[in-house]
Amino acid sequence: MKQKMKKHNKIILLTALPGLAMFLFFIILPFLTSARYSLLNDVYHKEFIGFGNFGNVIRNSRFRLAFVNSFRFAVVGVALLLLVATALALAIHRLKRRTGLLRVLLAMPVLVPTAGIVLAWHKVFRQMYYYDLMRSPVLGDFWYVLPIYLIYLWKYSGLCMLVLLAALDRIPDDFYEAAKLDGASRGVCIRRISLPLMRPNLLLVLMYAFMSSLKIFKESYLYYGETKYPEDIAYTLQYYMNNQFLKMNYPTLAVATILFTAVIALIVFVLYRAEGRFSEVLD
Repeated sequence: MKQKMKKHNKIILLTALPGLAMFLFFIILPFLTSARYSLLNDVYHKEFIGFGNFGNVIRNSRFRLAFVNSFRFAVVGVALLLLVATALALAIHRLKRRTGLLRVLLAMPVLVPTAGIVLAWHKVFRQMYYYDLMRSPVLGDFWYVLPIYLIYLWKYSGLCMLVLLAALDRIPDDFYEAAKLDGASRGVCIRRISLPLMRPNLLLVLMYAFMSSLKIFKESYLYYGETKYPEDIAYTLQYYMNNQFLKMNYPTLAVATILFTAVIALIVFVLYRAEGRFSEVLD
């Protein structure tokens, strides 16, 4: 038995080695190189200046603006995506039958090429009525960045809905029937049965939505006409890092990358800790 387990573990290790090698070569080594660049004054003289670049980047007003905008988009966008995906999942799950085509159609946007998505939404928001809304004092500058939020929701809500539907489909109907016999309303069933049993999938959707919010740069870059500096409210960390790359300011780019990675790691850690405590409370 032990020999079989050892052989099985060796097979698993050998199967994982190519993926681990690619992760080391394409992720870890470039990140370590970036860490080295962050301690140099530039890539030509390569003089060691310690953590001076970190202070310069943190004090930079454009970096702080980009960080605040990225954080705002992640918080607001992810919250809206979770609400939309959860509502769609609950609504479709209630239909029970003949929802296969509807599920496919709602998940299709994530497969559409980015250029096609941006072109379609660009035509929608390049109408005169939207220019009138942008001049309205209601919501202020948010009208300028609203299309990016809608593109994000439209693109990713369907796939997140499918993940949540998978959790709902695993819940036995007996749970709901027993609750209804006790006089529970639909809202109580959702709050006491559906959402608690969906929590592993909700965490997965939350992580996916957060990562997707950081990858919306392509859509933003194409929508605003490939400009290096859109309006301040739409200027995110990806714009900042892209501009540093074009200027060949690699130490600053390396510092921004390290800070960005550190913030992402911290948020992921907090989410996992929060999910663990939430699970303990429910259990």
